[in-house]
Amino acid sequence: MLLSPGTELGRYRLQEKIGAGGMAEVWRADDLTLERPVAVKLLTEQISLDPTFAKRFFREAKVTARLEHPNILPVYDFGEHAGLLYIVMQLVTGGTLRERARKGTDLPTAMSWIRSLASALDFAHAEGVVHRDVKPANVLLDRSGRPLLADFGLAKPRDAEVLTVAGTAMGTPVYMSPEALRGEELTPRSDQYSLGVLAYYLLTGQPPFEANSMFVVMTKTLYEEPGLPTGLKRELHRSVDYVLLKVLEKEPAERFESCGEFAEALIHAAERSLPPPSGSRSGAYR
Repeated sequence: MLLSPGTELGRYRLQEKIGAGGMAEVWRADDLTLERPVAVKLLTEQISLDPTFAKRFFREAKVTARLEHPNILPVYDFGEHAGLLYIVMQLVTGGTLRERARKGTDLPTAMSWIRSLASALDFAHAEGVVHRDVKPANVLLDRSGRPLLADFGLAKPRDAEVLTVAGTAMGTPVYMSPEALRGEELTPRSDQYSLGVLAYYLLTGQPPFEANSMFVVMTKTLYEEPGLPTGLKRELHRSVDYVLLKVLEKEPAERFESCGEFAEALIHAAERSLPPPSGSRSGAYR
C-alpha cells in the first residue's frame, strides 16, 4: 500500500511523514473521530507480513498502553489496515533528547531529565517491563521540555516469551549494557546502565565508550573501564565520578538498587559541582 498525505487508515488520516527507520515510518495524522492531531507509527509492508515482527509490534502497543506515567509517551490505539500494522500515539512536537543534547543544556535541566526518566523506568519496572533500548533518540520532549520515554518496541514483560534468538543482542551499542551485548537476559539494572550512559553523555558531552566501529564500542563496553567524568569536565565534583562509575559497573549486582536511587545520588553529587567557566560552550553545558 502506497502511503501519501491524505491516506486514511480507518479513522486516521495521514498528513505528513515526520520520521522513518528501517522497520517503520512515523506520520503526523488527524484522528477524524476525536478531531485531534496524533502520531501514527506504521510498520513497512515487508515487516508487517512477518508474523514474528508483527507480534513484537503489537506487544509494544499493549505494553506501553498500560504504562500510565507522566514521562512515558501515551499510546492511544493500534491495529491493522490493508496489511499494514500501526500504532497511534500522542503527537509530541519538541523534538528528541538527542537533538536537544547536541545543542547542549544546563546542569539543572539535565538533572531534571534524568530524574524524570528514572521515575518512568522505575514505574515500568514495577509493572514488570524492561525497556531494553533507553537512549536519547527514544526520549521525546514536549513543548514545555518535559521528557517522554518512547519506543517500547524492544520492551519485554519479564514473564513474556522471548521473541529473539537466544544470544542475539538488541539495542543501540553505545547505550547497551555488557549483559545486553552478551545476549543475556536483561533486567531493570540493564535499563539503569543505559540511563547511566545517557547521564554520562549529558554531563561530559560524550558517551563513556565511542569509536568509529561498533565492534570496538562493544569490546570497550565489555572489557574496559570508562574514563573519569572529571577528566572530561573539570568543574564536576569528584563524587560524580563515583556515581557514574557505579552505574556503569560491568556486573548488574554492583549497580544501584533502582534508577531512582541512581538519579538521586547523581543529583546530589552534581549539586556539589562548580558552575562552568563564564562563556564556556564546551560539552553539554551550554
